Amino acid sequence: MYVPTALDQWFYNQLLMAGDPLMHIDSSTELFFCLFGGYPELEFERGRMHNTFCNTRPLFLHCNGKWSPAEAFSKYEESMREVA
Repeated sequence: MYVPTALDQWFYNQLLMAGDPLMHIDSSTELFFCLFGGYPELEFERGRMHNTFCNTRPLFLHCNGKWSPAEAFSKYEESMREVA
């Protein structure tokens, strides 16, 4: 299925459409939380992210879509002050 001259996204879409068990979409944000379109569900507890909508604790924050991470960083810093 892999075509070296195609975009990587095309290959992943093909795997997803074929139902390949190696292709997993992180729709519940267990690994990544993407800052896109606002993010009121993102909270921090003692410095650790908590997606209150999915009740998951993502490991990585992906600042994509030209959304400012300022609010997320502020929430993080506030949660760290509560620890001290």
